[in-house]
Amino acid sequence: MPGTDGPRDYEVAEDEEGFEEPDPPLGNPDPVTVLAWLALGVGILAVFVGVAASTPGWVAPLGVILAVGGLVTLFVRLPEHTDRDDDGAQV
Repeated sequence: MPGTDGPRDYEVAEDEEGFEEPDPPLGNPDPVTVLAWLALGVGILAVFVGVAASTPGWVAPLGVILAVGGLVTLFVRLPEHTDRDDDGAQV
């Protein structure tokens, strides 16, 4: 039927203001946390490479040590107390 508009005929009006959300400020990462994440990632990669490829016998155990060390460091550095009543919203 000509002259009837359906839901698919709806067009969104263009925003003339051109609002762009500002980038949030990024703080400097803690070097220990960065090294822990790096050790975890390299350790997992070393385990996979040590098992899948013909590498020296010390690669896979070193990968396990790195991965476990990085994981333990990340768990130890978790905050000990969190406020369960706080929903994290900031105005």
